[in-house]
Amino acid sequence: MTENWAAIAAEVAAGIAEVGFAATITRPGTGGPQSPEEVGFVPVPAPVTLTVTVIDDGIKDRYAPGGLVTRRARVLTIAATGAVPQKKDVITVRGVDHVIQVIMPLAPGGVDLLYEVELGA
Repeated sequence: MTENWAAIAAEVAAGIAEVGFAATITRPGTGGPQSPEEVGFVPVPAPVTLTVTVIDDGIKDRYAPGGLVTRRARVLTIAATGAVPQKKDVITVRGVDHVIQVIMPLAPGGVDLLYEVELGA
């Protein structure tokens, strides 16, 4: 029996929406050289703003890669309903900006169900 991962992803998103809250991801625009005198000048587009639903998991102990040493990090669970978080995105949670440092998708069957992200200070 094969699983319908898209349906499971929708159920997970509904569960996160029930107990979570909205947060905003801001992704800076990108472009080429910034002076009109430079060859290849491309104006920088405006930053992209995305709304996501999150659960604030608080501060957790996480294992550092390749060892038994732990570190503490604030962790959010984000529903996988469209906007895919990226490293260095800025996420605004309850009026405070944080930089996304680590993204861990949960994707059994190749379909993202949710993202666990670690925030920088």
